[in-house]
Amino acid sequence: LKFLDANKVRVGEVQYFTRLAVQSAPHAQKGWSFADVAVVKLYSEPDTDLLHLSSQVLAASLLLNDLFICNVKSICSVIAMIPRVLTLPNGVEA
Repeated sequence: LKFLDANKVRVGEVQYFTRLAVQSAPHAQKGWSFADVAVVKLYSEPDTDLLHLSSQVLAASLLLNDLFICNVKSICSVIAMIPRVLTLPNGVEA
């Protein structure tokens, strides 16, 4: 899943979608409203060396143990992250 977080593109693996009841601002007419969200396990930033060597075609990231809640309206697209270990020319695994 690719989504926006404060105008920054982030990537994550959806754990589940849900609807949360949230309390409106104290001065609002309605007391409660619903927010549709996705609970996402984040990926790390892509390996910059691999991005450069592949002319921005191949991005390698690690699945982190960080959970993030994003509004479903901030989702940009659905992407695939293929599990694979790559070895860069300098010998580093990405």
